Amino acid sequence: MTSFFQYLGDTNLDSQNVFSKEYTAWLSSVVLGDPGVTAWLETQLEGDQLDAFREGNYMVELNQNSIDGAPYLTFGDSGSFELTELFSGEKDSFTWYKGKTSQERWFFDSYSVPGGEAENQAPTDIRLDVGLEFAQSLNGAGNTAAGGQTPSGEVIGTLSAIDPDADENHTFEIVDGDDRFEIVNGNQLKLKDGEAIKEQDDDVTVTIKVTDQAGESYYKAFTFIAGTDAGQNQQNAEHIDGTPQAGEGTENDPATGNDIALGFRGVDVIDGSSGDDILFGGQGNDTLYGGEGNDQLFGGNGGDTLIGGPGDDILWGGAGADTFKWMLGDQGSVDTPAVDRIMDFSKTEGDRIDLKDLLGGDAELLFTEGDGKAELHVETQGSGIDQKIIFDNASLAELQLAFEATDAADLLAKMVDSGNLIIE
Repeated sequence: MTSFFQYLGDTNLDSQNVFSKEYTAWLSSVVLGDPGVTAWLETQLEGDQLDAFREGNYMVELNQNSIDGAPYLTFGDSGSFELTELFSGEKDSFTWYKGKTSQERWFFDSYSVPGGEAENQAPTDIRLDVGLEFAQSLNGAGNTAAGGQTPSGEVIGTLSAIDPDADENHTFEIVDGDDRFEIVNGNQLKLKDGEAIKEQDDDVTVTIKVTDQAGESYYKAFTFIAGTDAGQNQQNAEHIDGTPQAGEGTENDPATGNDIALGFRGVDVIDGSSGDDILFGGQGNDTLYGGEGNDQLFGGNGGDTLIGGPGDDILWGGAGADTFKWMLGDQGSVDTPAVDRIMDFSKTEGDRIDLKDLLGGDAELLFTEGDGKAELHVETQGSGIDQKIIFDNASLAELQLAFEATDAADLLAKMVDSGNLIIE
């Protein structure tokens, strides 16, 4: 719960106008924005007042002249409702002056929800979902004489908060790190106009703070790691390693190990850390290991190998014959299967799914469909589904048509026969 004094922060109560403005704003955004208060009011109001409250057709009114009077809501011709039960503690006072005459106004600094306040919980993570336009701009990065780089001034992706509280609104801000970034439209991370990340740049870090409606915050550092164009072939590939995962997500100890690795030109082997990593192969036949966490892998141009690792991963192969590979241990559990998404599987380009290192002796595979998308359900040990692979760009019928299969079982057999599904 955020008290009125906490809400004020550095704002000084130096006039009646300032107080009225800030106190009304606190009541409207913090008190009435509390899910516990909303739920309680739903049980107290009825008829036209309840309808008006649900539609937001009410005014918040102050009661400052009385030492025990609480704020109240007015509903036009439908009367008013006292908020006395929310403010049962002692009042504070504010003194202001009109000429030489002092005026004392009373207010409640805190509130409590009748029957028990619904305790707000702080956000627990920040996620950056890369925009497809930015990703595709890196597919063949490095075709210019100037060398590989991101497009300047580009929106990188959208920020979202992981929060135990439902229906929260969040505010994002950059609080530390390289000054070539900005946040636009409230939740989009963008390179400033004229700014880019280039081959051979030192690691570039930006720390982002997210704050919920109650003022609780979480801090996360994102590190951009640029390749150097050193990899010439598979035997002499450039290795790019992620940073270790650490940090408590606080102002003094932000969460780290969440990397955006940029392969650019050449042949790269990119290893993510245990955080939520974003890996770009760029140009060349690259190998991407997401590691633990919910990762986003973009192969780019060339025949790439994408290994998401444990967690729920998003896999974009890009142009070329790509291999989407799973290893033993990448699966979840029967209670909570891992769910990975292949965004652009293509038989025409020669894409393959490699499960041979994932499957036990009693493994079972089944093609099905969910939400209009083909799904491959895997029982790695034959004791229940613990891995799901979603084909985000194809329905089951479209996948069967591509392989000239009559049904789901026939699809499985024909993908194995054609080498597009490797199981042994």
